[in-house]
Amino acid sequence: MFGPEDLSIKELKLFHKATRERMDCAKNVAVKTEAIMVLSMIDKELDKRGYDVEKLFNDYVKIGL
Repeated sequence: MFGPEDLSIKELKLFHKATRERMDCAKNVAVKTEAIMVLSMIDKELDKRGYDVEKLFNDYVKIGL
């Protein structure tokens, strides 16, 4: 199984950006919900590795579930 723990920091940042853009452009609630769940997993992995998500991304607001 593939998860966020298998990605490098660079890959996590790129995946985070792409997922955020997908969520912002989505009109379907299911797509937005899926993106929020993925972003939450990425945020947790970055936090686990000692990175502050708000400092990695400009104008970033953490999404809480």
